Amino acid sequence: MAVVAGGMMMVVGDSAARAFGIFAAASLVRFRTNIRDPKETTVLLVCLGVGLAAGVGRWDMAVILTLFVLIALSILEYFERYQVFRSMEVRIQTRGVDRTDEILKKIFERDGFEYELRELNREDADEPLGTIVYLVNLDPVASTSKLSAEILSADRDNVDSVEWDQKESKTYIYR
Repeated sequence: MAVVAGGMMMVVGDSAARAFGIFAAASLVRFRTNIRDPKETTVLLVCLGVGLAAGVGRWDMAVILTLFVLIALSILEYFERYQVFRSMEVRIQTRGVDRTDEILKKIFERDGFEYELRELNREDADEPLGTIVYLVNLDPVASTSKLSAEILSADRDNVDSVEWDQKESKTYIYR
């Protein structure tokens, strides 16, 4: 944002008309557009600045600002995938709680998922099925159906059912 603001100030120079033009265009964009991510606001302002720079004949400023923003956004997008995850609660009904729990831990660790045990109910004489509940942070591209099939095939003698439930988190991007 600082580089964009600096570039826009260089384009505006001492022209009050350009300054009011930027203010009016930014206000229009801000109040008429549904913006969910601060990065979207930055991109809108960058486009405004590049357009203004090109419009007043400052092609050097327009090219430099465009290149800087493209490089900065590509770096941000690259690292963003490591910060975004889906929080899912997995509930497993099983006849062998201890064995299934060890298998689940191996699967989660192998795939690099963060996990936390939420509930562990052992099987007993009254209830032959035990329950294991984990809160798992999955990659956005991870398939719960593939994970379910993998869990079922890894412990097919014990696992009776696998249920996934989406939980809201701060990095939840699928709204």
